Amino acid sequence: MRDNKRKTGALLCVLFLVLSLCGCGAGSQEISIESEDESTEQHDLYRIGIVQESEDAFWNKVTKSVQRELYVKGKQAGIRFDYKKYTEVADGKRPLIDEIGQDFLDAEVDGIIAIGPLAAKRMKACTKGTGIPVVFAVTTDPLEEGLIKSMERPESNITGATDIIEIRTLLQMMLSADSDIERVGLLYNSENESSRQSMAEAKRYLDSKGIGFEEAMGSNDDEIFSAAYALVEDGVDAVITPADPAVLNSEQSIYQLFIDAGIPHYGGTEEFAVQGAFLGYGANGKELGIAAADLAAEILIEGTAVNELPVQILTLGVATVNSETAESIGVNVDSIRKEFRSICGEVSSTKTAVAAVRQTEEPESY
Repeated sequence: MRDNKRKTGALLCVLFLVLSLCGCGAGSQEISIESEDESTEQHDLYRIGIVQESEDAFWNKVTKSVQRELYVKGKQAGIRFDYKKYTEVADGKRPLIDEIGQDFLDAEVDGIIAIGPLAAKRMKACTKGTGIPVVFAVTTDPLEEGLIKSMERPESNITGATDIIEIRTLLQMMLSADSDIERVGLLYNSENESSRQSMAEAKRYLDSKGIGFEEAMGSNDDEIFSAAYALVEDGVDAVITPADPAVLNSEQSIYQLFIDAGIPHYGGTEEFAVQGAFLGYGANGKELGIAAADLAAEILIEGTAVNELPVQILTLGVATVNSETAESIGVNVDSIRKEFRSICGEVSSTKTAVAAVRQTEEPESY
């Protein structure tokens, strides 16, 4: 009988030990911040809705940077940001963006990061009166766009990071590459308010330098091709385009036209260079994403009021040179890299994305 009791006791001890070991293993396992597990036993949990206005190479980079920085901030603070299943890319149109905003409200997110000016406007509208903080990224002028009333003390529930890149920086790089330029082509969509403002500044700058210019405008592929052809016929020495979506969308239809004429085309986002332009200059997508994520983290982790967080302004961007285009028009990139870096801080290179190239015959409309 005692032997049976001893055996039973021994079995119970073994079972207890096994259960104890299992329990220790589960308790010591860290919850991955990338995981979909929403357990908050070891980590505070914050749900972050991320809405990207539309599919765009630069905005994709900002979104990835936001996600990466949220992961890092969460690890450092010992908390968890749940953002993967709340990241949405819209089609650039208000109805879908509004629908995404309502989805965020239904999911009871703790904060929203809006990438793109329309996304920011709609998230501000849909969160009105809810107390949900909104952080924006990738806006040209948040004051002009009506997002905020003050850069120093924004609205009660919205602040962010903006990429205010002056067109004069692009012009300075143009002149550093060729100080003998006499006539500049200004290629843009006149229906775009931001582009009109940038070109007005460009004209003032060129006037101050005694440099002539020709304006050429279009709002679709055919019009922009005709406008580019006209600048080539006018014999301009270089072409400048601001961060204009219409021209960017048509870049692969016109870049060979400029190459054949030996004319460097400078565009207002780095994606211009990827599409074939000689140089693209724009905000640093990685830094924009970091700044937006850091603001969201400070609001949620530290409890800082949104209107106490000034808008972060990033003024130095990245100059991206298309090495293939540079070689084709006879520009030695190594010889001007130092000058570019002294103006913008960072210089990278790229090659042209593969796509069909439009023939450079004279357009019928010209």
